[in-house]
Amino acid sequence: MKVYEFEDKIVEIEGILIRVEASSDEAVVDGYDYSEEAPDDWRADQWLEDRVYPKLRPHGIDKVTLIAGETLLVDGFGQVTLNELRKGSGLQREL
Repeated sequence: MKVYEFEDKIVEIEGILIRVEASSDEAVVDGYDYSEEAPDDWRADQWLEDRVYPKLRPHGIDKVTLIAGETLLVDGFGQVTLNELRKGSGLQREL
């Protein structure tokens, strides 16, 4: 899967904007093979370690930027929850 497809898939499944720091959008990474979003109460760093980085690290990629509204979260995701990211992105789906 190309990086831009990976980013699009995360928006589709998770409702979170992410930018993968790769050499190009054409770089290839493992597919984001989840069909349901991670729980709202997960911290961003937990989600990255459990779901995102395992798809990127085998390809030498270990840096991403999370985007919540107009805020770029580059380092120290810490206690930011996925719910906060989803609300900040404006992409939260109506259920």
